[in-house]
Amino acid sequence: MNLETIKGRLKDLRTNISMNFKILHSKLDEYEQLIGEELDRLLNGVIQQATTPNSDSRDVEWKIELQELGQTRGSLFNETNGKLGEVEVLGDIRLNWNQIEFDNAMQNMCVIDNSLKVKEVEEFSPFTGCREGHLPGELHGPRGLSVDILDNIYISDQYNKRIQIFSKNGEYLQHFGDEHLTGPWSVAVIGDNAYVTDAGQHSVFWFKISESKLVKKSGGKGTGNGQFNVPHGIDGGGDDLIYICDCFNNRITVLDQQLDFVKQQCELQVMRPDDVIVKDNMIFVLDSNDPCFHAFNIDGVKVFSIIHGVNDNEPHMTKWGYFFAINWEKGLVLISDAVNHCLRIFSLKGELVQTLGQVGIDKGEFMTPQGVGIMSDKRVVTVCLDKKSDMLQIF
Repeated sequence: MNLETIKGRLKDLRTNISMNFKILHSKLDEYEQLIGEELDRLLNGVIQQATTPNSDSRDVEWKIELQELGQTRGSLFNETNGKLGEVEVLGDIRLNWNQIEFDNAMQNMCVIDNSLKVKEVEEFSPFTGCREGHLPGELHGPRGLSVDILDNIYISDQYNKRIQIFSKNGEYLQHFGDEHLTGPWSVAVIGDNAYVTDAGQHSVFWFKISESKLVKKSGGKGTGNGQFNVPHGIDGGGDDLIYICDCFNNRITVLDQQLDFVKQQCELQVMRPDDVIVKDNMIFVLDSNDPCFHAFNIDGVKVFSIIHGVNDNEPHMTKWGYFFAINWEKGLVLISDAVNHCLRIFSLKGELVQTLGQVGIDKGEFMTPQGVGIMSDKRVVTVCLDKKSDMLQIF
């Protein structure tokens, strides 16, 4: 190969390299523009027609606003409900953002993946079901509920005169008490023991869950020590004691786990105690007469109250708020509002943080919500009194 041939080939090579470089540079500009557009879309735009599986083809528009350019934390909005919670973008949002994790006030609920679809996290799949009826797994007038350490759900099935147990996924497991109960209102679970208030018999019942067996009945109508006048909420306080809302005697009655009388908590100054939770030497009471939510120390000294009021012309609570639960990790109180057909979330400072649901029979809607609980994975479970809606909902 002579020198001229080599020079010619080098010239051709330089030309090809130059052309390829121009093509590459053009492609880089194109990719940079696409990345910029995608970033703008993420920062300021709307993820169009993001849908939740099993949402009956109802499209939802989501808007993401990051706190600062390049940051991964921000807020998730939609036009219907406003701010839904904080979000986090996982991965490099400038080049390869993979999913957005939605953490609402109570739990992680869903993610948005890179196909722009909102999808529920598997372990948080919602459940709605349980029609009205008398067969096992059907409910008639459900009231209070309790969640055990395995996330099994115990429901006071009032008009069926029994306690029903469902799995954390809403599957019926067993029932007990129908030979003894006449008006079960609320239930507390401690190990293999279930303690049930019966408003009709003005009594408390102790059952051995594994045997579906009645161990003891205590109480009877009256004002004396260990007597009740329509007992409502009940809770095991972690101190080997049982705390009971003696509703129309205007007091909290304390029994031991053998249902022997210990003391009356009359100094709490509640007019109509409907639900109670005791933890870490604090007594939390929902008083439907005022209505108020009170926190007392173990000596009966009031620490704070959430008082019925108006915020943006919307009532915080109503006199029909019978049940509540507490998310201890986030310091939030979840109260069922049976009149406004929703669940209201408050901070322990008394601030209204969020309202979940509205009147209706679709998923996420309620008809007269009653008992409410929070599972270990932060899912919320509630029961509804009205037969037109799904009577057990987990979300």
